[in-house]
Amino acid sequence: MTTAIVVDVEYTTTPLDKDKRDFNPYNPKNKLVSAGWKLIENGVKGNTEYKFFHHAEGNDPDAFDKLQSALDRATIFVGHNAKSDYNWLVECGFNLPSTIHCTFVAEYVLA
Repeated sequence: MTTAIVVDVEYTTTPLDKDKRDFNPYNPKNKLVSAGWKLIENGVKGNTEYKFFHHAEGNDPDAFDKLQSALDRATIFVGHNAKSDYNWLVECGFNLPSTIHCTFVAEYVLA
């Protein structure tokens, strides 16, 4: 059985010089704001989930557990610019599937 999780994360950034910003998940000033995901099991799409971690409007107390539960079910991690989302989630303490599919890289290779 193949289960993919398609994930997108949003995070804060820290201003550097002039027009430059630090997007690094290892900068303690940067925070994971939210994550959205959908599981696809054997070609069947599940519901879209969206949870807040460090949001100005409030946080979802079950956010970490809900996302980790979905990641535990997945055998493939899918994201656009997946290395960024993957690094952010790992730095925040999540355990992720070892197989990664990046739509950003795939788009580049196919072009």
